Amino acid sequence: TGLPSQAGITNKGIALIDSIKNSNFYFVDEDLDTMASGGTLIFVQQTESSLPFVRHQLTTDMDLLEMREVSVVKNFDYVSIFFRDLVKRYLGEWNITPELIGVLRSAIGAGIEDLLVKKVAKIGAPLLDATIEELKVSEISADRIEIKLATVQPRPLNNIGLHMII
Repeated sequence: TGLPSQAGITNKGIALIDSIKNSNFYFVDEDLDTMASGGTLIFVQQTESSLPFVRHQLTTDMDLLEMREVSVVKNFDYVSIFFRDLVKRYLGEWNITPELIGVLRSAIGAGIEDLLVKKVAKIGAPLLDATIEELKVSEISADRIEIKLATVQPRPLNNIGLHMII
């Protein structure tokens, strides 16, 4: 809980867990791989008395990277809530006017900039890029503003392809 939203928890030790049962001292790596392929977040230990750590930060939804990795889901939630809270303060206070459209565009732009500069060593910022693709009055409901914000968010480094040529 003390980590930035975009921080992964793979290989991170988890304090306050005294011991784990039936993990890597019970199952072999192939068994753990099989469990992980089904979306199981597994704790393992280097020794039976060492701090348990996360083998791979998996969720139960293994279909897409955006849903499979805990840090990606957690960061998407953080960024979503950040922008929801940013625009929520205008509800009930403003009428839909050209001025409001401009104010929202400016507020979202400032929010994007705020998230872009919140960089942390090794993991970067919670937002790598964002573009307001649409900001307009809804075609279905005259009391609604539709905003489409295309975002690029960080992904964990899970693999490195190293190719040596002689």
